[in-house]
Amino acid sequence: MDEYGLDLASLTEIESLTETFETLKADKNDYPVYVKNDGVYYIFDVYDQIGAGTQILGVRYDDQDARVCFTLEEPDIYSALETLHDWYQKGIINPDASTLSEARVYNMWRLLQTLREGRIYVTGRISGMLWKVRGGGVMTKTVGKDLPNIPWQEPEGAGKLPVWRYRENPIIERFATKNSNSIFNSAVVPYGDGFAGVFRCDSRSVSMDIFAGFSEDGIHWEISDEPVTFQGAEPEVAKRDFRYDPRVCFIEDRYYVTWCNGYRGYPTIGIGYTFDFKTFYQLENAFLPFNRNGVLFPRKINGKYYMLSRPSDNGHTPFGDIFVSESPDLTYWGRHRLVMETVKGDYSAWQSTKIGAGSVPIETQDGWLLIYHGVINTCNGFVYRMGCALLDLEEPWKVKKRTRNYILGPHELYECVGDVPNVVFPCAALTDAATGRMAIYYGCADTVTGLAFTTVDRLMEAMEPVKS
Repeated sequence: MDEYGLDLASLTEIESLTETFETLKADKNDYPVYVKNDGVYYIFDVYDQIGAGTQILGVRYDDQDARVCFTLEEPDIYSALETLHDWYQKGIINPDASTLSEARVYNMWRLLQTLREGRIYVTGRISGMLWKVRGGGVMTKTVGKDLPNIPWQEPEGAGKLPVWRYRENPIIERFATKNSNSIFNSAVVPYGDGFAGVFRCDSRSVSMDIFAGFSEDGIHWEISDEPVTFQGAEPEVAKRDFRYDPRVCFIEDRYYVTWCNGYRGYPTIGIGYTFDFKTFYQLENAFLPFNRNGVLFPRKINGKYYMLSRPSDNGHTPFGDIFVSESPDLTYWGRHRLVMETVKGDYSAWQSTKIGAGSVPIETQDGWLLIYHGVINTCNGFVYRMGCALLDLEEPWKVKKRTRNYILGPHELYECVGDVPNVVFPCAALTDAATGRMAIYYGCADTVTGLAFTTVDRLMEAMEPVKS
C-alpha cells in the first residue's frame, strides 16, 4: 500500500482501481488481475440473489422498494462490466482467464479483495449466453452452449484481419486416410466430451464422398477409411453418384448432415441425420438440381426448418446468389427467398462472381451471424475468400450487415497451392457462448483442412450496415 501510495478510503468504485493497476502492470510486467475460468462473483454482492445463486436476478440490498431486477441491465453492474472489459483490453487481466483452470495463489487484485468489503467480480458464463461490452457501450449476446474445450490460439501481433490462422495449419493432411487424395471442405460439431465430423475425402481415383471422424481436441482427427453409408432412403434417392462439401447441424435431438448430392449426375442437396456418427439415415433430396451449399439453421424459426442454398448449374458455376427456403418437415421446401446477391463492380470485388453459405448460422441477440464464401473470377481463375453477414432472426432473408472487405483469403502456401489453387472455403464454426471465441474449419486449395480463429465481436465489428 505504501509503495504505491494507495488510499483505501478513496477506492470506492471498481473504476478507481484502473490507474493503480496500469501502474502495477508497467512496473511489474505482470497481470495485476489474475482470474481463472470459474470466475469470482463480487460485483453482484450488493444484490440479494433470489435466483438460488444465479447472479442475473436480484434485489439490491439498499432498494427500499425491493424491486426485482435483471442485474446485467443495472447501471452499476453495466459500468463494472465495461471496466473489466477495458482491463482485459489493456492487459490488466490475464488473456487466458476464460480457459485457465488454476489461478495463482497471490496477486495484487486478491490482496485488494481482502482489504475491502466491496469485493469485485464478473462471471463469464450465464445461462449459455455471452454478455460482452463492446465499443460504444453495445453488448452482444451469443445464444448457444458453453464450449470451453474448442481449439483456440491468441493472435500474434496486431493482425490486419479479424480472423487469424492456427499456427500449425493444416490440421488434416491430404493423405490422412488409407485412400485419400485430399481432405477438405468438411464440417465438425461438439460431440460427447470431444468432437465429431463429416469430412469430404476425394479418393486417389478422384471420386468424391463423405466420411465420419472423431477427435478429442478438435485438432487431431481419426477419420474412417470407409465412406458413410445411409439407411432408410428410397432406392431412387439412395443411389450414390457423388457426395461432397458436407455441413453438420444439431437440431433438437440429432445431427443433420447436408451435402452436395449427385442425383443422376446432377448436383442437388442431400439431407440425412445421425445420432452417433456411426449409423446414418438419408431423407429426400431437398431441391431439384442444380443446387449446392445447403446449410440448415440450428433451430426452427416460427415452427419451420430453414435452409440456405445456392442455385447453380452442372459445371463450375460462374454465377450464384444465396437463397433461403423453409419446410415443415425437411421434405417439402418452399417460400424461397433471395438473401444475398454478389456485389458487382469494384466496391467489394472479392465477392463479385458468386457467393455461398459456409458454416451453420450462429444465433446472437442481433441476428444470425453467417460466415460465407465469395468468389472473384480473375485472369488466373476463381479465387475463394471468406466473409460474414448478419441476418434477421425472424426473417432470415433480410440482411442487416455484411462485410465489404473479406475476413480471410488464400495467402498461405497450403491455401494457394493444391488441386484447386487460391481457395479458402468455410464449412463449420464452433462457438463458445461464454467467451464468443470461434474456431472456423475451412478447406484449403481443395486439398487440406485448415483451422482459423476469431470472436463474435470481431466479426460484428467487421461488418457494415446494409441499406434496405
